[in-house]
Amino acid sequence: EAWLGREWMHEPFLNNGKVQATNGHILVQLDSSDMEIVDALVVPQKHLDKIASWLTDNFADSRKHDWRPLPDLPDFNPCGGCAGSGKLEYGDVCGNCDGYGERFLRIPFGNTGFCIRYLRLLSSFDGVQMDPDGENPCAFKFNGGIGLLMPMRDNK
Repeated sequence: EAWLGREWMHEPFLNNGKVQATNGHILVQLDSSDMEIVDALVVPQKHLDKIASWLTDNFADSRKHDWRPLPDLPDFNPCGGCAGSGKLEYGDVCGNCDGYGERFLRIPFGNTGFCIRYLRLLSSFDGVQMDPDGENPCAFKFNGGIGLLMPMRDNK
């Protein structure tokens, strides 16, 4: 519910000539701005400035990166509430998996771990490399862009 007030996160947007998209957990920036962007979408400048600073800080030339390929991912594990469809019988989004269709799972990686849903998303990109950094946002790169992914806490 809290994210519903963040209309600027509902669609990709332009920032410094690059296409960006985020939901607050993952941020992706594409090298090309050939994508059609909704003209009516207005992103507050303070958010654009903050996103630019996150990317600058995490991809600075002086920063030492330990780039690693994505970890091996387990087979798809369907949500018990929707049998993997992401929707309930009457068409609403499944509340157990938030419409993703798969059970939540933390995948340990490096010195941290990440939610399976975002690692599956990243696995759809070519040449993904990640730099896990504990509880800090994880820089990642792929053929055609860069991004940041928030780690998932271990609730042990």
